[in-house]
Parts: sequence; C-alpha cells; structure tokens
Amino acid sequence: MDLYSFGDQLNPVTQNLGMITVDLQIEEALANNVYAFIVPDSTQPVDLLIGRPFLGLPHIDYARIGGELRIRYVKEYPFLNLNSVKATPCIESKTAETARNELIKAKEK
Repeated sequence: MDLYSFGDQLNPVTQNLGMITVDLQIEEALANNVYAFIVPDSTQPVDLLIGRPFLGLPHIDYARIGGELRIRYVKEYPFLNLNSVKATPCIESKTAETARNELIKAKEK
C-alpha cells in the first residue's frame, strides 16, 4: 500500500511492508486492536509514529505540557495531578465603555 505525506498527496513517500494489529499502551493509556503500518527504516527516523488511529480513540486524551506530550485515559480531569502543569493568569475582559472611562480618567490625572 502506498503511504502519502502531508505535503504531497500525489506522490507516495513510501510503501508499507505490512500491517499488523497491536495492543498499544503509552503511559497509562491502553488501546486494543490498533492498526500499525510497518515501513522501511529509511522512511522515518523514529521507531514509532503515533497518530489519530490511537489518539482519536474516545477513551484517550492527550495534551502538550511544556515540551512533552502527555497521554491519559479520559476521565473527569485527566491532567489535574500533573506536577508540570502551571496555572495561567486569567485575562480580564472589559467592555468598551469601561475601558474608555478608565482612559479618560487616566488622561485627566
């Protein structure tokens, strides 16, 4: 089977050598019967490339935190207890009238 890249949908980048069905576990998340394509070593520099067939499963959730991709089972708050999560400040939204009044007051001072 021909495999295509994102950039060129007309010319295949490689052919797969085969396809298998595997039970795949990454961190705490487990998925059964995930299709995996076997490609020549020269095709990609990493051993395994994870895509939507795994990440798109309804019981798996993922988030990029800092420089890491964290993968978890979907639960109410899957990333609540990660040590690397930092709180971000809230952005206060003001109406145009409030902002205009504050600007007028600042100019009067």
